[in-house]
Amino acid sequence: MLQANIAGGLTGALIGMGIPEYETKRYEGKVKDGNILLSVHPEDSKERDRAKKILEAGGAVDISYTGEASVPKEQSRPFTR
Repeated sequence: MLQANIAGGLTGALIGMGIPEYETKRYEGKVKDGNILLSVHPEDSKERDRAKKILEAGGAVDISYTGEASVPKEQSRPFTR
């Protein structure tokens, strides 16, 4: 039951991020099967390409990317603990 709730929450979160529902259903199934969903947010296309190469070298499959609206630098905040 817990796994179903986690996957359902994941689907809602991904749809909320603008990922099409058909893709979220596919991701949900993969997570239920024990796979890992990883999200990377690079600064530019150079970093995106580097991240893809690193993931491929690590054996990742089904790598995809989508564009998203950028946040002006003055509005972005670095992650701190």
